[in-house]
Amino acid sequence: MQLTESAVARYDGDRRALDSALATQTPLEADFMTEAPHQPNSTPTDGGHRLDPRALFRGLCPECGRGAIFASRWKMNPACPTCGHVFERGPGYFTGAMYFSYGMGIPIIAATILFLKYVVRSTWPLHYLLLVAWVGFLPLVPWVWRTSRILFIHFDRYFDPEG
Repeated sequence: MQLTESAVARYDGDRRALDSALATQTPLEADFMTEAPHQPNSTPTDGGHRLDPRALFRGLCPECGRGAIFASRWKMNPACPTCGHVFERGPGYFTGAMYFSYGMGIPIIAATILFLKYVVRSTWPLHYLLLVAWVGFLPLVPWVWRTSRILFIHFDRYFDPEG
């Protein structure tokens, strides 16, 4: 099957991801992915990417704003189901999402400690308060993990669209 430059560009040069995506498509979808150029939902006038809050808050593709980043609660789509845009640019790509996860988790834990210390007026030592805050934070970890990846994908595409 002959691939156009636009199809390869949508997969940022990751030939294995492109071959995998093409193998899982029906013939009609595969033809669409190989012949139709990628057209984002809306393109900014200055040629760069714009941050779309609607797509960000709904967990949608930063390129087209229509396809879901996550296929289910725990599984990410390797590429956008709508436009074919590959989310993971390379090995270790989501290491950068750890910074977002840290930036979300520490304020939640700190706010819990402050709440326990000054509102509840606990007389426990700080290390007990930290333990309680950390255990209370554990149910939020899946939400923080998912949200940090979505934030990182959008942040990365906004500041480095060509990758």
